[in-house]
Amino acid sequence: MQSKNYLHISLLFFLFVSSFSFAQLADFSLLVNVQNETCTGNGTLQFELANTTPNATVTFSVYALPNTTQPVVTTTQLSVTGLIAGAYQVVALQTLGNASNSQQTTVTVTDERTILSYQILGQQVNCFNADVTVDVTVGQPISYEIISGPVTYPPQPSNQFFNLPPGTYLFRVNDTCNDAIVQTYTVFYENPPNVIVGSLVLDCQLNTCALGAGTLTLLTNESTLPLRYPLTLAFTAQAPNQSSISWTQTVSSGGPLSVAIPVQMPLFNTSSSTYTVVITDACGNIRTFGPINYNSQPTVSVSSFKDNCFRVLQVNPCLFLPPYTLNFTQAPPGFNPAQLSPQYPGPYNDSTVSFAATLTTPIPNGNYTLQFTDGCNRTITYSFTVNDPPMTYNLGYQPALCSWVLSMPINGDPVVSVIFTEAPPEYTQQLPFDASGIIVGGVFEDELPPGNYEITVVDSCGITSQLTMVVGAPPVEVELVPGNPNGCVGNLGSVGIGIRFSQFQSIVMTEAPANFTFPLPYDCTPFIVQPAAVYAFVQNLPVGTYTFTITDVCGRVFVRSVTLVPQINTNALIKQELTGCGFGFSSIALRSLNGDLVSVQITAAPPGYPQPLPHNVSANLFNGRLYMNGLPAGSYTIASVDVCNVQLEEDYTLVGYQVTQNTIDFIPNCGSFDVRLFFTDNNLSNHVFYLQKWNSALGQWTHPGTGVPQVSGAIPNSSNGIPLFQGMNLNFAYTGQFRVVEVFYYFSNGNASLTTCVTTLKEGSFFGDLRIINAYSVPCADTPRVVIVAQGAAPLYYSITSFNGQPFTLVNGTSNIFTGLVPGVYNFRVQDECGNIVNRLVNLGSLNPPAITANNLCEGQFGQLAVDDNALFTYQWWNANNPSQILSTTAVLPFNPFFNAVHAGTYFVRITYAFAGSGCPDQVLQYVIPPTTLPFAGDDGIVSLCSPTVTLDLFTVLSGNYQPFGIWTDISGSGGLNGSVWSTQGLPFGSYTFEYRVDGLCNTFDTATVVVQFFEPLPELNITADLALCAGSPLELAAPTIPGATYLWVGPNGFTATSANPPPLAATPEAAGTYELTVQRNSCVATASTTVEVTPLPVFSIVSTCVNGSVHLEVVPQSPSNLDNASLAWSGPSGFQANTSTVDLTGQPAGTYTAAVTVNGLCTTTVPLEVLNTFCAFPNVLTPNDDGNNDSFNLIGLDVDRFEVYNRWGRRVFAERNYLNSWRGQNENGGLLPDGVYYYLVFLRNGTEKQGWVLLTSGR
Repeated sequence: MQSKNYLHISLLFFLFVSSFSFAQLADFSLLVNVQNETCTGNGTLQFELANTTPNATVTFSVYALPNTTQPVVTTTQLSVTGLIAGAYQVVALQTLGNASNSQQTTVTVTDERTILSYQILGQQVNCFNADVTVDVTVGQPISYEIISGPVTYPPQPSNQFFNLPPGTYLFRVNDTCNDAIVQTYTVFYENPPNVIVGSLVLDCQLNTCALGAGTLTLLTNESTLPLRYPLTLAFTAQAPNQSSISWTQTVSSGGPLSVAIPVQMPLFNTSSSTYTVVITDACGNIRTFGPINYNSQPTVSVSSFKDNCFRVLQVNPCLFLPPYTLNFTQAPPGFNPAQLSPQYPGPYNDSTVSFAATLTTPIPNGNYTLQFTDGCNRTITYSFTVNDPPMTYNLGYQPALCSWVLSMPINGDPVVSVIFTEAPPEYTQQLPFDASGIIVGGVFEDELPPGNYEITVVDSCGITSQLTMVVGAPPVEVELVPGNPNGCVGNLGSVGIGIRFSQFQSIVMTEAPANFTFPLPYDCTPFIVQPAAVYAFVQNLPVGTYTFTITDVCGRVFVRSVTLVPQINTNALIKQELTGCGFGFSSIALRSLNGDLVSVQITAAPPGYPQPLPHNVSANLFNGRLYMNGLPAGSYTIASVDVCNVQLEEDYTLVGYQVTQNTIDFIPNCGSFDVRLFFTDNNLSNHVFYLQKWNSALGQWTHPGTGVPQVSGAIPNSSNGIPLFQGMNLNFAYTGQFRVVEVFYYFSNGNASLTTCVTTLKEGSFFGDLRIINAYSVPCADTPRVVIVAQGAAPLYYSITSFNGQPFTLVNGTSNIFTGLVPGVYNFRVQDECGNIVNRLVNLGSLNPPAITANNLCEGQFGQLAVDDNALFTYQWWNANNPSQILSTTAVLPFNPFFNAVHAGTYFVRITYAFAGSGCPDQVLQYVIPPTTLPFAGDDGIVSLCSPTVTLDLFTVLSGNYQPFGIWTDISGSGGLNGSVWSTQGLPFGSYTFEYRVDGLCNTFDTATVVVQFFEPLPELNITADLALCAGSPLELAAPTIPGATYLWVGPNGFTATSANPPPLAATPEAAGTYELTVQRNSCVATASTTVEVTPLPVFSIVSTCVNGSVHLEVVPQSPSNLDNASLAWSGPSGFQANTSTVDLTGQPAGTYTAAVTVNGLCTTTVPLEVLNTFCAFPNVLTPNDDGNNDSFNLIGLDVDRFEVYNRWGRRVFAERNYLNSWRGQNENGGLLPDGVYYYLVFLRNGTEKQGWVLLTSGR
């Protein structure tokens, strides 16, 4: 649509400007039909014209955009071919005489080529040969052929080649564009010997006297390498007298990992025969095994067992030829083999013969000798003894039962009777003790305490055994292992506690040094490692002596002590060196055996050290260890102080990074290449090497096969590169720009993790399908020289096949310089030695001059500047700062190695052309290498956010030196990152990770990681508490319960608590004050406080006094109470109320009177007093006649401490403490006193005394 609009506008324009001058020419139309590029350079434009002026000429000019000044083709033909993909502008110029007009349009030729690409896959079919499949991944193949190798094949439609012998082949695939792509493939397989000899098992029964049949097992010693059939086995069997027999067997097939083959082994009638076997596999591998011993004479054994308590002798011969005979030449009296085996003495044919005793024909105990003679007349004599075996038992300690356990039988007949005749005192049964009652199913099992035992056991066959055994003490062992601290006294050690043959129940520390921080005894039971409970580990212990009381699950108690002593080390620091990332640099790690380093200074350093001396590098301490890199090679003096104040000043020599071997080559083949890698350096970390391919569309290095890129921030690995190994790496059938990259590690700055060093060791390109890289022109006085730069397997052959779309042939041989060419479009063809053919259309009018290219200008590596090399050219390189010094006279200016600080600058190369003839002036080209610095991204950082919406500049989290021009990446994908500023708006709470990357040259980069912990903010802390309290009431503190949060209350009088709602306190004056609450969840902290006032309760007593015969009550304050501003409320029977400090109870009834005193309008103390009598006059007459009047001497209500009565002669007749009204005229013994006048004394509790006379008259 755009081209149509553009054409329409152009037509209007030409109509407008040409209406006067060129009206005589018709306004024609132009239509361009495009045939896209399907083969290299076959793009075609076809022109259609309408409404042209008769007899006018139309000339077509085709421009390759964006160049609109120099056409690639000018023609009057109605088609143009030989175009490569791209955008073109077509201008049609109509002329007739001096009149002209034009039309133009823009078209695009699309690249629809499917450039042939294939992989060769080989499958091993025997030891050395392969079936090969040519797998075309892209393109349109029409035939496949092998043009070179141990065997060749003419073009064929099939992509498979079978049973190719070892060697190097050139495969060629021809496509529909008549292009031919050649690729090298090597058929080579290693076939290490892998067969081994297993067991030889001969059959017991023979078929002949000379040979024994059996099986021999063969195995592979490598599970991934199957046995290679057929296997040829050459046997040699030898007798002790050196006579031998040889034979050969072939094993045609069998299992992949093992095979059991039948064998016939010679029998020499000796137990020390040997055989040797030489095994040859299908690949020609030969392995010899032997001599291997084997038995070649008959054997016989006799087993004795019981069948229902009757003994059976079973004779078992082997390697015998039946029939055979048996002859007992010695036996105990009473043994009659003929009665036990009717066939005795034979002949026998079976593999076993049994002699079974009966009730009347026993097999007695004793010594036997048996003579065995087989069918080959070979005789073997075998002696054996028959006994009743003693009872077998097992006495073992079982920790779970805390006891020794006796079990029997282990093997043999069931037990029917067990009687203990001797046992230690701890065995609680009365001896002899018949323990048969605990036999279960013929098995006896019982726990035995330590001591000596004698036991009589009878089995089910009636055999009696006398057992004597000693049961020892439980073998429980407890061991303490000190973990002495390295360093000074302040360091902490540990104690390991182990137990054998039991388990821990509890561990209590009973003694410890004075600076042990916990009170003793200290329960260490939680440190027992469960569930085994056989080991405990107590840590963080100051030096000194510790005593532990250890109780096991059986209740046994062990007391053990151990002493921890400090070990202060004054030896040199422990140094580790990893040479650094960059030529001549190193990295180190230093640590003290005493613990943390607290100060480190570099006091002397080589000249290249970038900091003034002395240089305090303590900032690079991490967990008490120094980690530092970027150190130039040379001698250093480092002063250090550790936590034990051990001061050292030591000399170190750092060697720096050096390459000791560097042979890396891309070796081109036809269609594939090999990588020769022999590279070593002095860095001691693990090294890995990878082959990667450059993807220009992604701008990233990728895996050559899968295309997986090495994304920003990642390091090379097996997913984005092909691992390489030292030596030759074969058959890489890829094309493009490649690099060999090395990955190793060195120490970081101030961090224990290692830093990755990624170094490009070699870059190169391989286009095994043959490529025309460039074409450029050299201006000369006669005609320009055209130089075609191609890459492929030499020698290359150059020719021209067309000119301006017409056939044209020019064979240039192996020269890539063409001369005498007139302007126009030429099709150049190049063929390589492999047979690949490529074509390229070149417009001579659009050629560029040569240019300088840079390769691998990486710090400390081997780089270069280069121009295209040609034997007819001469070169001179120089630096702009010193034009008189010629740096190189080849096509390459090497930097070996390259250092930007040394080599940055402007470079020139003069190219002199030595063509035949004259008039080709020199050309001077220029290239600028800018100065660079290594990237620094700073140190990792972590920050916690506790606000609901935060905007954070991530640079504020980085530490250390960093360059501000890097790129921040949101690793977590939160979407809130804008540049370096991250917003939490709308994001869920959680942990977010960001990477800051600063890129340098040569794929160098540095990264730092920032972790932002975005936590849910804590809610507002509203403390709930009574702010004014009375002493003695509960002081309750409460705060919101926040899941996952920790609480810390701190208040007066040493108060602390760790829950949201602590248990209520007793409000006392000491509890008054400010209570502060700190709540923490994750890294978020909130605080709140409240002030509590505590008012003491009023303290007072009620004093009862007698005034004029009436009871008066008075509130009397007690220290420290002050009731000046208090309010008072009395209450009592019959609605009595008053509010004065003293009340008169005249006329009031007896009962409970209560005084309530309130201070500050808040705190009230209520004191009741039981008033038994509100009238308190002392009686002067006593008439105990039960008439209800003066029956007793009533002093109720007077709070009497002691009451005494005396007769007129001063003798005490009655006395009572805490008196109320019990005296009714009786004496101290309870008898009645005579009527008369008596004297009394009353001692009140308030300290006053009352006395008087009373008349006693009882009316008697």
